Amino acid sequence: FRGRKRALRIGEFPSVSVKDARQKCHEAKATLARDCDPAAEREERLGIPTFAAYAVDYLAWAKQHKRSWRDDESRITLELVPRFGKLTLDAITPRDIQRMHAEIRERTTNSTANRYLGLMGRMYSLANEWQVYDKNPAHRVKKVPENAPRERFLSREEIGRLLEALDASPSRAAADALRFLILTGLRKNEALQLEWKRVNLADGTVYLAATPAGPAEIGSDGGQSRFARRLAFGIWHHIADRVDTAVIRGKRPDKRLEVPLEVL
Repeated sequence: FRGRKRALRIGEFPSVSVKDARQKCHEAKATLARDCDPAAEREERLGIPTFAAYAVDYLAWAKQHKRSWRDDESRITLELVPRFGKLTLDAITPRDIQRMHAEIRERTTNSTANRYLGLMGRMYSLANEWQVYDKNPAHRVKKVPENAPRERFLSREEIGRLLEALDASPSRAAADALRFLILTGLRKNEALQLEWKRVNLADGTVYLAATPAGPAEIGSDGGQSRFARRLAFGIWHHIADRVDTAVIRGKRPDKRLEVPLEVL
């Protein structure tokens, strides 16, 4: 139908007689003569939604459960609905999704194409959970390797410019958080989750209860120790006596800073 291979199941013999099967076949041909898809009419009666109709339900769910729902909304609106919107969920084949994946990859990047493929897979997985449709054609399409992230170290000159930018930042908490990461070499989450009770200001050491290699004690030289004292007795002197308080905090003393990179 309109260039797409479609199949219509009439029934099984002897439950459906040869005479009834021929009658149903004639009815299907008459429907095709009216430029209508007999399989689509049957699917509509069975309650399988079009991709566009299902996308509305999916986005309602995503807005309540995903922080990145706006990314999903953009991908669905700009690419997926224009491509698949009029098709029912069962009419979209792995080949259709493979073609979409290849075309997006050709005009953008491997990672972008994989994000679209992942979104299709998630949408069909939810359709399975909601008993809207019981298959997932996206699972038969493989993701492509993504470009390895680039690793580069800052030069002394670049570190100097970065520190100058941090000094000029209006967000002192975020600026000091980034400076703390530079001086200690801690991972971002290790620093954000660090509490004062894990910091020894006397000798400039930090105890990490959980790292990929297990518990660890991180030492610091004199400059880092002075920076730790500045954190305690300068900017956050009013919370230094609260041993259960996060070292890297947000605007409120009882809240951790979420994303220190926002300062940049």
